[in-house]
Amino acid sequence: MNRARSYLSRAPHCEPPLAEALDTAADAPSGRCLPQLTHSTRRSPHSGRSPGTTAVSKRELPITAKRFAETVFRLALEVVDRRRSPAQLRTVLDPALVDMLRTLSTAALPGRDLGAATLGHVHLKTIDAGNAEVFGTYNRGPRVFAIAGKVRLHNGSWQVTSLRIV
Repeated sequence: MNRARSYLSRAPHCEPPLAEALDTAADAPSGRCLPQLTHSTRRSPHSGRSPGTTAVSKRELPITAKRFAETVFRLALEVVDRRRSPAQLRTVLDPALVDMLRTLSTAALPGRDLGAATLGHVHLKTIDAGNAEVFGTYNRGPRVFAIAGKVRLHNGSWQVTSLRIV
């Protein structure tokens, strides 16, 4: 029997940046003396050091929001298909939405017997600087279904505040 394999993707990394911890660690004396660098402070692209965090520009916001929405939509469909625990999405979903996904994963949904849900195209409509509406399609077997939601930028990270799976 030739059967396509489906794999789970990793849970999204949605923790806040460690900017405060890095600032306080840089100010604290370390007790050991580091040699002064004599070469240019410009780093090569392959220096092995992590790049510094930069502020996200207004042009990059829709790109990051769309990438975030695609990931969350894919993970939400995995929860509905019972391939992932709803608790793994607590950091990126509103608490009411986590409960909704838990209910959907335990309910007998029409169309679930068509196969696993695979995410199709996702589109984004920016509302303002920190809010966007995202909508797209997903497939179950030969049928096409809709998924939509609203995302907002909160404390430097995106969060889904509304989700509709049809």
